[in-house]
Amino acid sequence: MKSNLLSDEFLALTLEIGVNVLKVLLYNERKKTATLKVEINDKNAVLKCISNDSPRLEKERFKNEKLFYLNKKVFDLTPKHLEQGHNYLLIEYIKGSTLRERIISNLNEKSLVREKEEFSLFLKSQGIELIEQYKVVIKESVNNSEINPTSATEKLMRLYANLASSGPHSTSRSKASRLINRIFYYLSKRKVKNKVESILINNRSLLKLGFTHGDLHLDNIVVCSYSDKPYIIDLANSENRGLVVYDLIYFFSTLLTLLDANKQLKEYVIKSYEEKLGDTLKFTLQIALLFHHVSKLNSRFNSVAKKSQILKSYLNFFTSLNNELKSARG
Repeated sequence: MKSNLLSDEFLALTLEIGVNVLKVLLYNERKKTATLKVEINDKNAVLKCISNDSPRLEKERFKNEKLFYLNKKVFDLTPKHLEQGHNYLLIEYIKGSTLRERIISNLNEKSLVREKEEFSLFLKSQGIELIEQYKVVIKESVNNSEINPTSATEKLMRLYANLASSGPHSTSRSKASRLINRIFYYLSKRKVKNKVESILINNRSLLKLGFTHGDLHLDNIVVCSYSDKPYIIDLANSENRGLVVYDLIYFFSTLLTLLDANKQLKEYVIKSYEEKLGDTLKFTLQIALLFHHVSKLNSRFNSVAKKSQILKSYLNFFTSLNNELKSARG
């Protein structure tokens, strides 16, 4: 999309703050928001802007992201903050691709054994960087405070519902598919909810409150082309007093879903992460393993699966889920 397709308001903003538009990354006419790749002082940056006429909810989300960049303390895996105003946010541009794009590209390629081993190590390092960051967040959680198990379970079950029926904005599926997945969600949610609550009651360190991204799927992680360092983007849903393990469970659920077509790689990732998570945080992976059975049915998250593979997931859903429920320890 060319910059001349932007609204007059956004074009005027770019002139006001002295940036040159290189590329329109995202433009939402309904929300009246734009994300642009720009040049400022001979360096690339990302400009996020919002209209004075944007819906109230979008303004609140935009304000929330700006506050994160002003106040971030214990979270390092985000682009650098450059400057901001009442209707814009300017942050560091990370040259790279989303983690989802990297995984899909690799799974679709016919790789040599050495390349497969390198990619396995790459996924291991990506997960470990995130795990280490969230260990710091938990250690420095708000006054060592925690949420009660019932409230935490309700929050995680909303994630379970989203995994069944939602998905990254760059994907789509039919209304019929969405309806069928909602049915599978409703038929399974009681058993899943009971197991999740049992795990949380018996492992109260999972209830810590602190920073959460709130939407940590694979499209919100950009991998730097030069260093392979993961950067977390889109902080509009972040909280300073959120359920910290929510992010890890969301990340693990979407990752395991995408890797389901490659069982060997999936098992390697699970084993690698379990070793790093430790005795308590490993339960985040157990919850994710429960959750990913419903997201495997969702072609928006399971976008590399063939129709025959998704059909097989439907047919095996309750057997696979029940086996996971039996093996999950709480």
